Amino acid sequence: MARQWLRKSELNDKLWKGDKGDTVLDTSMAGVRTALSAESLAKFILLVGINSVFLLAALHVLHSNREFENPGDRSNCITSDRLNNVHPISLSQDQNRLIKTSESTTNNELQENVRQFDTFGVAVYLFIKMSAYRDGPRSFTIVGLEAKNPAELYNDPPYECVWIPGPDSVVWAPSKGSTFKMLPDTGNVYSRLYSAVIINCTFSQDVGVDRKGGQLVLYASYGDQFPRNPERIVALTEAPDEFLGMEYYESPEMKYDYVYCGSPLFGNLSPQKIREWIAYHAHFFGPRSHFFLYDAGGIHEEVRRVIEPWIKAGRVTLDNIREQEKFDGYYHNQFLVVNDCFHRARRLAHWLFFFDVDEYIWAPPNDNSLASILARFEDQSQIIIWQKPMSKSLCAQDQGAASNDSSFASKWTFEKLVFKSIKWRESHDCKYAIRGLKAMATGIHRSGYLIGSNATTYADPLNYYHYHNTINKREEVCEQFIDSNSVYVNPRNRTDKFAYDDGLAVLADHIKEFELDVIGPQPFIL
Repeated sequence: MARQWLRKSELNDKLWKGDKGDTVLDTSMAGVRTALSAESLAKFILLVGINSVFLLAALHVLHSNREFENPGDRSNCITSDRLNNVHPISLSQDQNRLIKTSESTTNNELQENVRQFDTFGVAVYLFIKMSAYRDGPRSFTIVGLEAKNPAELYNDPPYECVWIPGPDSVVWAPSKGSTFKMLPDTGNVYSRLYSAVIINCTFSQDVGVDRKGGQLVLYASYGDQFPRNPERIVALTEAPDEFLGMEYYESPEMKYDYVYCGSPLFGNLSPQKIREWIAYHAHFFGPRSHFFLYDAGGIHEEVRRVIEPWIKAGRVTLDNIREQEKFDGYYHNQFLVVNDCFHRARRLAHWLFFFDVDEYIWAPPNDNSLASILARFEDQSQIIIWQKPMSKSLCAQDQGAASNDSSFASKWTFEKLVFKSIKWRESHDCKYAIRGLKAMATGIHRSGYLIGSNATTYADPLNYYHYHNTINKREEVCEQFIDSNSVYVNPRNRTDKFAYDDGLAVLADHIKEFELDVIGPQPFIL
């Protein structure tokens, strides 16, 4: 190893090569046979000295590695062996050392100290790619993260897109496209170390439509004053015959009627509450619907057990995105995740729904169907859905009388929690549904990147029941039983008022029968 390091150094080129191209070793041995010259002897001694230094360094590295052979030691870098093998240090060296000190040429000029900065660990990445999708014959979208500070916040790094045709293409000539960057997290307001960034690449003519394959390459520049080359990122590779054809992008037909795009799932989720949520919405959205779920650490084995039947039935797709936790973005990179789902599904369904797993979309029973409601909004780009904030602990008094019954514990959450907040201040929290082909990017509560007129309206009579802070509660939810005919006022905060609302609860028996018919009996795992 020491010899390898030595060969990579510029000094080594001078030491290992003689004036005529012979190695120092050959020169030295020849000198031994004929009487060593002073010059060759000096070279030989210097070479031996340098090799000795590198050998000692290599042995020190090997010794350091052995200190961590036990995995348990890796959590504590300061081991007893390290403390016992600390070498004496020199206190004469200035730790805040200078690279150089400028010389003043006149008495009026100030002396300038050029300071050195020592770096440790891993620096922030310029760009992190999650996914890339083809939007049409000449348009693509790249979904990723970029460093918020300083790259995005101060320098606004530019991006460039290039399409490189496959090697068998009739005309082989790279094409440069135009780029449009979108920051869905409200221009960095919500972002942390990283911001979600959506980059649209559009070319002046169709690319890759000959079915010969090709690559979409993104060049990400640093955008600062330092002379650094842009990073080359292969964003998308299409194999021959992978292009779906012009008819796919021109056809109005969709695989599904509705697609659900989920936010990152994390924490100690209750399997029973996930079970109830999926069963309810699988029924509500109907058989021509699909659910994209993203596991950010919340899909433990018990949750997986209640999801698997729906995956096998073709109703749910589950993605493991736990690696994103290494990149510090807002709320487990929620903006990144919802935009990945949006772009993978925008050509799969007419309507894409965005809400959380503690929220239940609801339509009044006297309306014909979800399809008939959404037909009223065919000309809209997106619809806003207002919430019904529900108590996380108040249950009806008649349920309290039955709480000793063994069947009470197995009731579903939305059967028990039947009190809605009626604060004097109206809640403005909302979720939404969007027409996939009428937007370029999306957000958490609505999209700010609609195509064409900014057509947004409220989806009356749709609402969603919101059971906040219940999804990770793995014990009995009923903490207090209230008369269903009265308005409950929180004695600790007189503005917190709750009234009885069983609009969702009355559907529980029907949903249970639906679940049993579709995927069979399921375990009750609180």
